[in-house]
Amino acid sequence: MSLSIILSFGIFFSVISTLCTKLSYGATRLTPAVFWLLFQVAAFFCIARSMKQINMGVVYAVWCGAGMVFIEALDVMLFSHTLNLPRIFYILVIISGIFGLQQTSAI
Repeated sequence: MSLSIILSFGIFFSVISTLCTKLSYGATRLTPAVFWLLFQVAAFFCIARSMKQINMGVVYAVWCGAGMVFIEALDVMLFSHTLNLPRIFYILVIISGIFGLQQTSAI
């Protein structure tokens, strides 16, 4: 399995973990808190594995940027958060940065 796919799984697990944090209501609900821990561990292993050959700065930037974009999308879809034009613009800037980093780094 390619390291980019492993990084994608790490981002997915991290996003689901963040969603579990929201659903735990300040760690007062046990089930989402337990799932948070499981997804955090899975995210850690995927991200650590991808750093074996992908530059650490690129992994971290892609993980943070992509995670933020997906969390923002989930916030809009699940929790009725609204987006304004400046937020959309900066999300697009982050996405373009992610693509730029992936294109300029040797994987």
